[in-house]
Amino acid sequence: MIRSELYKVFIKQHLILFLFVFLFLNAAYYIVVGYDTTTVIRSSESYYTSFFDKYEGKITTEKTAQIKEEYKKLEKDTANMLSNKLKKQAFESFYHVYIYESDSGSGYLMDTRGWESILCHDNINYLLVVFVVLLGVMLFSVEYENEMNIMIVSSCGRNRLTGCKIFIGIAGAIISAGLFQIVHIMYLVSTVGLHHADYPLNTIEFYENSRYGISLGTALLFKFMITIFGCMFLVSFAMLMTVLLKRREICMVLAVLLVILPKMIFSNSSILYRIPWITALLSANGFFWPDRYTHQLIDNQLKKVIAFQAIGTKTMLIVLSMDIFLIVLFSYIVFSKFSNHRKSKYIKMTSKILPCLLICVCLAGCGETSEDKEVIIDGTLNAQINMTMGGNMYYIDQNENQVYCKDAKNNIIEITRNVIPLQQSITNIFVDDHYCYYLLEDENSSNIIVRSVDLESFEDKLVYSAGSDNTEDFYGLRKDESNDTDEILKNMATVNWFIVTDKAIYYQKNSAIYKCSKISGKQEIIDEAVSDDEVRYLNGVLHYTDAYGKKTSYNESAR
Repeated sequence: MIRSELYKVFIKQHLILFLFVFLFLNAAYYIVVGYDTTTVIRSSESYYTSFFDKYEGKITTEKTAQIKEEYKKLEKDTANMLSNKLKKQAFESFYHVYIYESDSGSGYLMDTRGWESILCHDNINYLLVVFVVLLGVMLFSVEYENEMNIMIVSSCGRNRLTGCKIFIGIAGAIISAGLFQIVHIMYLVSTVGLHHADYPLNTIEFYENSRYGISLGTALLFKFMITIFGCMFLVSFAMLMTVLLKRREICMVLAVLLVILPKMIFSNSSILYRIPWITALLSANGFFWPDRYTHQLIDNQLKKVIAFQAIGTKTMLIVLSMDIFLIVLFSYIVFSKFSNHRKSKYIKMTSKILPCLLICVCLAGCGETSEDKEVIIDGTLNAQINMTMGGNMYYIDQNENQVYCKDAKNNIIEITRNVIPLQQSITNIFVDDHYCYYLLEDENSSNIIVRSVDLESFEDKLVYSAGSDNTEDFYGLRKDESNDTDEILKNMATVNWFIVTDKAIYYQKNSAIYKCSKISGKQEIIDEAVSDDEVRYLNGVLHYTDAYGKKTSYNESAR
């Protein structure tokens, strides 16, 4: 029966011809559009790639010296020849990559244009969408348009036929999704290359602040699998529309529109990936994008506004679980509606077990967050010069301005690994299960900077940076700079303690507690008169003692 259905759909309705034509158009599209690059690199590509051929791999002291020597040599070369100009342009682009990788990237040099082309865009392959919709609609539309469904009399025959059609639809969606993506991968491999799949994801500058410590190859595999799930969802939805509406043209237009419209409405927004629907799965990449910001002019001031909020692991697992549930649900409705089958004991069993499985998967994704653990900090000055976590002691070497870790065997591990020496002083550290946060202060200003180091990959990234220009007092009024000597000395005071949560950073300076939003960047004073006693943070509530010895708390979710 499967063979006859395959013949009817792919041969009689010429769907196999559509597949080859669409694959050819897909390849032609990538050849015409090309890969991610710039005009400067394109004009001097041979020089650009030659630098990577020479210095590709982990950045070492020897490579750093060679690159700086190359920089000085090109700087001294004043010959006004076209080849020299092109070589300088190419080296400037290469040097930008080198600075990023040595400062805040993965520490590995390579040409990332191929990876950027496939991992840094959330475009949907509409040729793939149209083909999968055609597959889903053609599987069931023939029987309805020719009124052949009334000829299927046997209950067993109806069940087998419907099961075969659903199987062909799901299997066809998986195969077509794989083929269309392989075409793109083959094009990139044959042109700019997809080298070093084992390098960390933050080798690409776009993913500098990514919360996922995965490799480039793992990210590509994730995108590949999610797109397959998207095609399975799409074909099940197309089959459902055909069974319910029984009109080929209407079903095709409706299915394509319901993929395009969410993309148009929520373009470049993280909302798209928080809704269990087809469009997010077909975009795929947005699930592991980092936070992205734009600058907008608000109240005559240029402010940083979050444009895309990164999707957390818990949210992603819940959304994917709901997507899988909808695929099964749509397939079940198609089976019941087309075969007129309502009382199968297997379907009854499935309908009872499926919600239980979904709840289990959702609960598995509900990992413990930092708010579930109690944090206790000694409120006195210099209490966070060292901290103990998991049997390891983390401490600040004030002479070297570095953070180190001493394990149970007295092995010393360097936590901060800055290529360029820090201009500010590290005054406090805060450690949780995954990150070591360190706070930087400048002796000549009230600015604070908080950075984090991933304790597995040792990726160092900026978490927060602010000064007095964005500070509001306890009453929400913006504080102006003062020339008063006492005020200047107050600004220069050292931070007593700081705590990092999922949403904000809390710290005490003199007798005031400040809250800094990690999303908006706004800093506010939550209490202006506190003591130096112990501070506790649990379940989103900050517990402290005010200047009069009264126990006080601040609930961040209630503000």
